[in-house]
Amino acid sequence: MKKKRFSVRKTIVVIALIYLSSNLGAQALDLFVSEYVEGSSYNKALEVFNGTGSPIDLSEYSLRKQTNGAGDFGSTFTLSGTLENNEVFVVCHNSANDDIQNIADATSSVCNFNGNDAVGLFKNGNPIDIIGIVDSADDWGKNVTLVRMENVYSPTVNYDETEWESFDEDNIDNLGSHVFDGGPTDPMIIVTSPNGGEEWQRSTTHLITWNSMNFEGNIDIELTMVYNRTREMLASDIENNGEWEWNIPETQELSDYYVIIVSGVDEGDPSDDSDSTFSIIEFIVIDEYTIYEIQYSETGESPLNGELIRTTGVVTAVFYNSFYIQDGTGAWNGICVYPQAEQDIVVGDLIQLHGTVDEYNGKTELVDYMIEENFGQTTIPEPVTILSGDMATEEMYEGVLVRIYDVTVTNADMGYGEWEIDDLIDSSGPCVVDDLGEYEYIPMMDDVIFSVTGVVDYTFETYKLEPRTDEDINFGGLEVNPLFLDFFTIEDCIDGKILTIQNVSNDPITISNITQSGTFGQVTEWLIENWTIELPYELAPENELILNIIVELPVYDGDRDVVSDILHIASNVGDVDITIYFQTDLISDADDENVEQVSHKLLGNYPNPFNPETIISFLTTKNSKDTKIEIYNTKGQKIKILKISPESIRDKLGKNEVVWNGTDESEKAVSSGIYFYKLQIDGFSQTKKMILMK
Repeated sequence: MKKKRFSVRKTIVVIALIYLSSNLGAQALDLFVSEYVEGSSYNKALEVFNGTGSPIDLSEYSLRKQTNGAGDFGSTFTLSGTLENNEVFVVCHNSANDDIQNIADATSSVCNFNGNDAVGLFKNGNPIDIIGIVDSADDWGKNVTLVRMENVYSPTVNYDETEWESFDEDNIDNLGSHVFDGGPTDPMIIVTSPNGGEEWQRSTTHLITWNSMNFEGNIDIELTMVYNRTREMLASDIENNGEWEWNIPETQELSDYYVIIVSGVDEGDPSDDSDSTFSIIEFIVIDEYTIYEIQYSETGESPLNGELIRTTGVVTAVFYNSFYIQDGTGAWNGICVYPQAEQDIVVGDLIQLHGTVDEYNGKTELVDYMIEENFGQTTIPEPVTILSGDMATEEMYEGVLVRIYDVTVTNADMGYGEWEIDDLIDSSGPCVVDDLGEYEYIPMMDDVIFSVTGVVDYTFETYKLEPRTDEDINFGGLEVNPLFLDFFTIEDCIDGKILTIQNVSNDPITISNITQSGTFGQVTEWLIENWTIELPYELAPENELILNIIVELPVYDGDRDVVSDILHIASNVGDVDITIYFQTDLISDADDENVEQVSHKLLGNYPNPFNPETIISFLTTKNSKDTKIEIYNTKGQKIKILKISPESIRDKLGKNEVVWNGTDESEKAVSSGIYFYKLQIDGFSQTKKMILMK
């Protein structure tokens, strides 16, 4: 079995944000794993059962695996759909036999487990049901099928083998259904969050959650100080719907010894305390750093190791156990975030997050993180071109998206899914390629590959190139640039965007298809201007096609959000998808008539994100002596005023532009991050957000 790296987390804290209708007769407290199949070869499966008495939306649940009895639960499969009461959801390995796959509802690599890999059911990213011995390499469940006993009605993070009936290897007689005796009938309330060990900050918001069963009354929520038994009523006689949002006051007394008591106020009066204490701590101020500032080091270890920091970056790769972000092109600008995000993020998302800088066996990571905001899709930093020998030896490229040209496969199978390439340059050397990504290419000795792209990972004291998909393994030499086309303003849409398709190989390439037009939503909105190409088209070596992509206004979108479409290029050396975005929260639905009716309007800035400068655009139909744009940081501090003189706009009533070069009032360059710019004209003001990425 391939040994992937997982950082050690010794304590599992249950913080399940659970919603459960409190109808009389509800049977189980929540979903739980009802069957575990650890069969021969790839015959692995997990079964999840719903005995709650109501249909359950599965989108908040996921299955995860802890590998080789150590570290976080990194391999993740998110469930989907609705699971009816008394029904099961079965997930199996994608190479399981037909008998298992015919029963399964989905396949996933999370079922690539052995008998010492604990597996768990998670809700909202938090464990609610763990099967196996956590942080132990002992074979607790090898070559066996385990079926949950009929009388088990509650998930648990404390594995109890007496809850399971054991069957021989490859026995799937019970897979696809579960026998359940209905659970207890007494009224019950169980606090699920907080449940011990949490540190909640003053002036932050948290959910207090609980499970209830056989109980339909309202409830009281009390905060209790354990040692002096001081009680504070947080909410009284509220609807028993399973959760309550608590905005912790900035004056809340600090203590490590709080518990929550939830009690019923109707007949039966069930009550429950949280199992152990949690803490109220001071509000933590988090400093913001660029990824370069986190990564750059002359000694190997991050200068910020162990510190809680905030940073902003573009997602460059998403793997089963982690993802990578980058805020610029080149050395020291990329970093691994561990483990994989529970939130939906994809390559190209610009995100802001905070987390702790951690050195794990020489690899710099962000751990214990929280994604604060996802700003949507933006352009991915261009891969930096390096030699294979540099990739294998230089720490500066750790976490960075790189590309290596003209390589030969010099070892097709190094074990554990790894292989070796070499650009055969005297001053260079070989490097290792790994299989974190989802590519189907099978390396063959002496294969010559035009280019290999991927992020640089570091595990087991070796730098490894991690291609993301087969598109990162380019045999043909067809380069398309850019892969993302961002449209922001009216003028940009009318003028269009240039797309270049270039043959950088020594042989002709046949292009069989290029999508000529597309839609945003229901209306055809973009097209290639002056289309004259006859397909199939033979692109000669070192030649290029230049296409002008335009967007026809107006762009209609009821949600006023970013809309997108795909331009597809197919060729005999591979296919390429170009993503076209339109930022509708600017003035995408405005035409000339609409613009004339506006006295003043802040249009936006382009490019955004930007480095080192950006153009801020605004509309005005009045000449004013007091027109200015103010720049603020995320703390609300004014860092620069861009004044616009009446003379500069006297002959330009309509659209106007001003450039900000990323400096403050003293002309000192500011750091990467989020900034706000405010247009002020004669009492009118409007503010927008922009992002500086270095």
